Amino acid sequence: MEIGIFGCSHSFGTGNDLLKLVFEVNADKTDTIATKGYGAILSTMFPNHNFTLYPAIAGGNKEILQNLTSALEQDKYDMYIVQTTSWYRFTLGVYNYTNKYFKINDNLKAYIPDVNSYHNKELNRVYPPNFYLSFLPHQKDKDEKELGTGLGSWVYEYEYDKIPNQFKEMAQTYIHLTNAIIKDHFSSTFFLNENYMLFNLLHMLSLNNNIWYFHWNPPFGMDSDFRFITPTEKKNYILNVIGELNSRWNKKDHKNKIYENDVFNFFVKTYGYKNYIANILYGGDTSTHVKHTAHEKLVDVLLQNNKFKEQLWK
Repeated sequence: MEIGIFGCSHSFGTGNDLLKLVFEVNADKTDTIATKGYGAILSTMFPNHNFTLYPAIAGGNKEILQNLTSALEQDKYDMYIVQTTSWYRFTLGVYNYTNKYFKINDNLKAYIPDVNSYHNKELNRVYPPNFYLSFLPHQKDKDEKELGTGLGSWVYEYEYDKIPNQFKEMAQTYIHLTNAIIKDHFSSTFFLNENYMLFNLLHMLSLNNNIWYFHWNPPFGMDSDFRFITPTEKKNYILNVIGELNSRWNKKDHKNKIYENDVFNFFVKTYGYKNYIANILYGGDTSTHVKHTAHEKLVDVLLQNNKFKEQLWK
């Protein structure tokens, strides 16, 4: 059976050192990914199937659904496994590029950017072809560090003096864009409804296709995600919108949902928050990527869904 796995960076190995890993796989160096992460674990457990990873490199739920719908259009797979990610992500296309299939192990391959295809490649370091950011609404990017937030490793870092001179004017434009997205776009009903549309689309597609899905983070966030929003009236309005979206989502028949809860809260409950930060995450509170042992535990949880497990035993 041909199986496609569609997710964020968590679906590409363990996601740790993501961009370095993308460049390594492009150079046929797969030792660090061939047996790591939930996708590789599934490929080892079910050697009679062929698995293909579609990680949304420097992307979010929209890019995950983009990969999924493209594969469905081409009728590529007998089974589709979809892992959604955090809701507060934004991707802006910059460099033209193409994706390519790379062999990871005997029955696992990955569809990721071909780094040699980047148009106008200008930097001598690893970076994605797209501009990517992940912040909570109204979060101050320099002052308030939160798990899973920050800018993608792109043409500039946080420190303006480290930006190559030829990119300083460009960087100013993107700094202003970042501030507008954090303060306005992420706390807008437009963006929240767009996020709901993505999950609604995933659900509708699962009704007529062999699509199985689970959530790494709560689909529409947690109340604490909105704690930086001011004034209070605006925050309360947004929380009411989120409550309505959750209510609509929870009323649906999720017959192909693999795990009832989200992975993040499962790990926090299983390990305890402090232990999760100190021992389960790579780099402590500087990363959201969990170590391979946590991916093993995740696979155990997913396979507790007997209907999902039966699909894999076919």
